[in-house]
This record gives sequence, C-alpha cells and structure tokens, in this order.
Amino acid sequence: MSSDPTGEEALMQELYQELSDVAEHCSPLAGPEKSVVLFRIAVESGAKDIGLLSVVALLSKLLATTIGIMEEHDTGRETSGTFEGILDDFQVKRRSPN
Repeated sequence: MSSDPTGEEALMQELYQELSDVAEHCSPLAGPEKSVVLFRIAVESGAKDIGLLSVVALLSKLLATTIGIMEEHDTGRETSGTFEGILDDFQVKRRSPN
C-alpha cells in the first residue's frame, strides 16, 4: 500500500492491524493453526461478496504476488511483486451506507 493510503486502504490497514493483534495475543495456537483459521475467514468472508470462484482467483493472485516478492528479496532482482492494485480485477459489492 502507498505511504499515503486512501480511505479504503486505511480501512484495510486498520483491519489488518486488528486481526494481527488478535492472532498474536489472544490465542495459544501456533502460527500454522492461526494461518488456517485466518485463511478460512478470508475465504468465507470474501465468498459472501464476490463468490467462491473469485475468492480462489484472488487468493491465487495473492500467492503468486507473494512468490514474486520472495524472489525479489532472495535474489535482489527487481520484480513486479506488489500488492498495490491487487483488487483492481475483482468486482467488490459496495454496501449501501443505510
């Protein structure tokens, strides 16, 4: 995310921080177990808005981007690995404010 986040990016960062804090401090589970729980939450909550097939496609894109970032870190070669704009290809239902 950019250094000056938009409203949506700020909300995403806030949710990230809240979930990170809960995962780190409120559960005796180890990292892999926490990952499974967070993955389930991601799939279930995403599927409600964009459908299961789109969630799977998004998760695939996230994994591929993460591998690109890891490659850049491990090799020092610059890649296009960034999460910036990762949601651009996905139609997210906007909820009515009322």
